[in-house]
Amino acid sequence: AEIGLAGDDDLVFKVSPDGSAWSEAIRIDKDTGFATSPYDNGVSGLAATTLQDAIDEVAGGSGGAVASVFGRTGTVVAAAGDYEAAEITFSPAGGIGATDVQAAIAELDTEKAAVGHGHVLADISDAGTAAAEDIGTSGATVPLLDGTNTWSGAQTFGILTDFVATDAGAGADPQVRLIRNSSSPASDDQLGYFSFIGKDSGQNDTVYAQIAGSIGNPTNSAERGKLIIRTTQNGASVVRVTVSEGVLLGSATGGDKGLGTLNATGVYDDNVLLTCMAMARKFVETGRFDEDDLAAWDARVPPLIEPARSERVPVMEEVPTLRIVRDADGSYVERRETVGRQKVELVPLYAEDGRTGIGAIEEPVFETVTVPERVIPRRHEAARLFKRMIDDGFDPRDPAQYIAKMRSDEALPGMPSAADWEHNRLSSGEMLCRLWLATEMLALAFAGLSERVAALGDYSRR
Repeated sequence: AEIGLAGDDDLVFKVSPDGSAWSEAIRIDKDTGFATSPYDNGVSGLAATTLQDAIDEVAGGSGGAVASVFGRTGTVVAAAGDYEAAEITFSPAGGIGATDVQAAIAELDTEKAAVGHGHVLADISDAGTAAAEDIGTSGATVPLLDGTNTWSGAQTFGILTDFVATDAGAGADPQVRLIRNSSSPASDDQLGYFSFIGKDSGQNDTVYAQIAGSIGNPTNSAERGKLIIRTTQNGASVVRVTVSEGVLLGSATGGDKGLGTLNATGVYDDNVLLTCMAMARKFVETGRFDEDDLAAWDARVPPLIEPARSERVPVMEEVPTLRIVRDADGSYVERRETVGRQKVELVPLYAEDGRTGIGAIEEPVFETVTVPERVIPRRHEAARLFKRMIDDGFDPRDPAQYIAKMRSDEALPGMPSAADWEHNRLSSGEMLCRLWLATEMLALAFAGLSERVAALGDYSRR
């Protein structure tokens, strides 16, 4: 059964034997409040097809005898009350207990103030100390413990809860405040949290993620707080990010390193670990960077995996058609062919009253398909840049070569040249990786220079 608005402002009651085909049982006019119900005139012989028209037809004297109307038989004369909704029976459904239309409307009218479009709206901002007390946890009354507008227990709201402020000023309103009113605050006290809960495959409530607040230092005038983000992996909830003076990722050694810092166990650029090949022992000692070394760095770059996804695509069909084509001898012939096009279905088009069909429109048909997972192999581009420089004869361990290349490129070796800046779009992660490479090669050049200075010193002393 359905109760509601059917394309206009009248209240309509519908029933269905199978959930697909619907029959209108009662329609209540929005202007008059009169109820209209279908009427079976197969027994009475009346022309009317609605209950109201049947009553009018009988009252006007144009009809004959009817079997029964409101318990009266024979040639029935309209009586007081025949036109009232209370005379129309109603089968209780959908949480409505009334057995007649008038009572059902009264129930709906009572509930409409508390329910609106699928979510509950509650406003206790102006309740004050005179608010009615109700220690219940449900119902139309906002449950209060006492006159301070404090809820007595956990409350369940609808799908969407709105907190609305109408202040036109620049203030930060509305505000949601989680207050831990403790007489003995201490470091690491949890102040409250937002939990994101869903079901697991066993239909158990599972906390999949949390955002929490915590005390770092409760000392007056030296207070410090922490924001903690936790996620659940393999059934265990673990701290992933802690924000205090700095940002701590996971449980990196050394903890929070202070204002403006980030401490992590590893830093990656698009799945590439930001460490470089210039300081590898083999290269420092031999100056060689072979294909095997390049392959090892490429292996550190996991492939880019595009997960499987659902996608709406057009449903195509082959449609026979006749075409007039010109043959090789210049004559025209009719040729039967099939062409592909997107499938369409005819959707009924109704007049403004929502009941009268006036035609149909073509609506394209789509279907949902699963696009399989795609694995895209990738390479370590900074390592390839380093190998190209080495293959071209550049040795960053030689200070003279380093300075010559720096002057030639007009940039630190490894960093983007003017041409790179103009023609290549480098991400911030790529820039960081190139800077790391340039720094390590500069360190090698300084190490080489230091060895030469030391050698000169030894020579002068001899």
